[in-house]
Amino acid sequence: ATLRLLRLFWWESPLRTRFGAWVRLAAVIAVQLVRGRAGTWLSSERRRQVDTMLEGGGANRHRILLGLARYLGALLLLSPVDKVYWRLLRALRQLWSRHLTEHFLTNFVEAQCLSYGASIPQDEGDDSGQAATPGADGRLPDQRISSDVSTFVQLATSLALEALQ
Repeated sequence: ATLRLLRLFWWESPLRTRFGAWVRLAAVIAVQLVRGRAGTWLSSERRRQVDTMLEGGGANRHRILLGLARYLGALLLLSPVDKVYWRLLRALRQLWSRHLTEHFLTNFVEAQCLSYGASIPQDEGDDSGQAATPGADGRLPDQRISSDVSTFVQLATSLALEALQ
């Protein structure tokens, strides 16, 4: 079932959607790699700083201050990189969720509502169509579909990116 959902978005969606998704995925992976390398560099810089302090007993203040400045500068530059990462990831998740939700809602409406002869109300005062009834959890079917799709997309992207890391 998971592979069918992946195929539905990554291979069977319209070309424009697929292209946007692949570009966003490549950008997310690139920024994730930058974040990983930056974390490694920060760790080695911190280790170098401690080594400098221990070897000279704090006598070489110029090297200590220079290391501290490099470390703080890297931290300041890493903050926008994190923000870009989370925005790219959110955009990818939204694109994927929107596509799958539209697909499932279209199928749901066709299968559940229109096949039983129910008509879709044309305006707010039209009562000729059947109203959707909430489920046991108090949510309408479209809300449940959207929520389930969002949960799947979030878990799938998190799992895939963790595996890459």
